[in-house]
Amino acid sequence: MGETALEQAALLQAQFLPNKVVMATVDNNNEYPLLVGKAVTSETLIYVCKDYACQQPLTSVAAVLEGMKT
Repeated sequence: MGETALEQAALLQAQFLPNKVVMATVDNNNEYPLLVGKAVTSETLIYVCKDYACQQPLTSVAAVLEGMKT
């Protein structure tokens, strides 16, 4: 979520991420239930969610990919 959300999502989608869903929005959007209530700031935030619970937001694709290795 944030100004560069679409670019960040494209970087994630370029990776092989089986059984993963990537959602992105540049503003508050109630279309995606997992994003409802998430604040949009000037910094792009990446939420990694599992079983409808999201971890603390990350700010880089590299951090997301590193976290998915474990």
